[in-house]
Amino acid sequence: MPKLYATLVGFLPRLWSNWITLLGTAIVTCSGLTILVALAIDLTSRGLNVYASAVIFLVMPGLLALGLLLIPLGLWRERRRPRPAEGAPPLEADSVQAAFARAMESPTVRRRVGFVLLLTVLNVFIFATVTYRGVTFMETPQFCGTTCHRVMQPEYDAYQTSPHSRVACVDCHIGSGASSALKAKLSGLRQVWGVATGHFHRPIETPVHNLRPASETCENCHQPNRQSGQRLGFRVHFKNDQANTPQVTALMFLVGGQDARTGAWSGIHSHASARTQIRFEVLDQKRQKIGKIQKLEDGKVIKEWLPAGGGGAPVLGTRTMDCT
Repeated sequence: MPKLYATLVGFLPRLWSNWITLLGTAIVTCSGLTILVALAIDLTSRGLNVYASAVIFLVMPGLLALGLLLIPLGLWRERRRPRPAEGAPPLEADSVQAAFARAMESPTVRRRVGFVLLLTVLNVFIFATVTYRGVTFMETPQFCGTTCHRVMQPEYDAYQTSPHSRVACVDCHIGSGASSALKAKLSGLRQVWGVATGHFHRPIETPVHNLRPASETCENCHQPNRQSGQRLGFRVHFKNDQANTPQVTALMFLVGGQDARTGAWSGIHSHASARTQIRFEVLDQKRQKIGKIQKLEDGKVIKEWLPAGGGGAPVLGTRTMDCT
C-alpha cells in the first residue's frame, strides 16, 4: 500500500499539470460517458439509427483514443521541462504535487482517487467493447448500403429484394479474418475520397474487378457438386404492339453437376469440378465480348473454341469461369 500511495501521489497531479494532459483527460471523460450512454440505449431498446451509430461507434472511439494518447504526450512534455535551480522557488507542478501529497492523507481523498482509478479501468473496457461494436456495425448491410456507401443506393434497394437479402455484403465482398478486413478497409480509402469529393462513376461501374472468387463466397452456401440435372425455365416477354401481346420462351437449362453414383460431371456446373477449368479471353471492359474459350482438365487443354471470323480484337485478359 505505501508504494501504491507513493505512485498515486507522484502521478495523478500530472493529469492537470499542463493543458495537454488536461485536454486528454476531458476528452476521455466526455467520449467515454457518451459511449456508455449509447451502449445502454443500444442494448435496452430497438437501437440507434444508422447515422447515430456511425458517429458514436466510429467517431467517439477515435476521440477516446486521441484523449488516451494526449495524456502520455502531456506527461512526456512535462518531463522535459527544465528543473528549478537549487534554492529557487518550486515549479507550479511541484506545488500541485505537494498539495496533492497533503490531500492524500485524507481517507476521503483516497476514496476519490480509487474512484478515478476505477473509471480508468472502465474506460479501457469501454474502448474494447465499442471497438468491437464498431467493427460489427461496419459489417452490416445497413452500413454498407446507407451510411458509408450511400452512392450504392440502387444496388442496396435491389439487394433488399434479392434472393440473397439475408446474406451480408461483407460475406462476399470481404474475406474472413482480420487481414482481409484490414485489406478491404485500406483499399476503401480511395472510395471514401471519391464519395467525399463527389468523384465517382454514376452508375457504379460493373463488373467488380476485385470480387472474391466463387470458391470463397458462393460455395460456402451452395454445394458445387450437387447434381441439378436439367431445369426447364419460362421467360415472359411482351411485344411492342398496342395489346402488348405476351410471348413466352421456354428454355432448357443444362445445369448438371456431379453424378453421385458415377462421380462424372456434366452440364454447365462441370466447371465446379476441381479437375476442370473453363478459361476465356476478355475483349472489352464489360466482359460482354469474349474471344477464345478453352476447356482444361488437370491443367491440360482438351478442347478449344475460336470466335467467329477469327477474332482480331485485342485481348484485355484471360479469366477462369465461375458462378459470378
